[in-house]
Amino acid sequence: MLMNCASAFAGKDEGSEFDEGRMKALANETMSLFAAGAASNNFSAFRANASEIFQKKFSAATILNAFKQVIDEKAVPSDIVKKHKPVFTSKPELSDGQLILRGYYPSNPKRLLFSFYYADEKKSWKIVSINLNAVEAPLSLPSDKELAKLADKSLNEFINAVQAGDFSSLRANASKPFNKQIKEENLLAAFAGFIRKEKPLARDVKESVSLFEPDLNSNGVLTLKGNCALQKSRLSFTFKYIFENWVWKLLSLDFKEYSQSL
Repeated sequence: MLMNCASAFAGKDEGSEFDEGRMKALANETMSLFAAGAASNNFSAFRANASEIFQKKFSAATILNAFKQVIDEKAVPSDIVKKHKPVFTSKPELSDGQLILRGYYPSNPKRLLFSFYYADEKKSWKIVSINLNAVEAPLSLPSDKELAKLADKSLNEFINAVQAGDFSSLRANASKPFNKQIKEENLLAAFAGFIRKEKPLARDVKESVSLFEPDLNSNGVLTLKGNCALQKSRLSFTFKYIFENWVWKLLSLDFKEYSQSL
């Protein structure tokens, strides 16, 4: 369901960078106010925190009626923000002075997709449009080309780290949970067998990465399994990623080298 009104408010400069933590907090604030309105069948507080142009166009009763189906489906539980974190499906956009946030809350049994549009009103982002949809089907995976590029990047980062005996660059490009849970010494110990090999790992540049059944689960974790050719063997891998700071970042990794004849 979509509620929309044109905005003449000016926002930040287009192309400016956005802090992911602040954007998630903004999405949570909006969703929390909406969830409270849905639970009480009273959107007065939600409306009071929206932009002036939104308030002029929509009454609390109009908002309640517009989202009746989403509310009746119980797709917006009152504790949705406490139990679930928003997962962004694209970078924030700044268009015609409006900040646009798109993503979903991985609630069950239905996933709540959102598009929030804000105007910069008195140095604060205020809702000018909101679109919510409850869906059962999972979101689409990135394209095959994007998945292959992502796996290729992670493979090269790992092989470079093994060759150098230094995982600092790989960790710098990985997710926050990865860096919190997995330290440099953990990686050096886990992959000591690769590091101590007489001949360092080296990919066969003539062959591209092979991927098998990529998966994106309801919690926003992307899993890539596959293998690639080395100079005299093959390397199987499992990569897991989360969408962080508007890009897919490594959450975990696992490797196994085996003979070409297997």
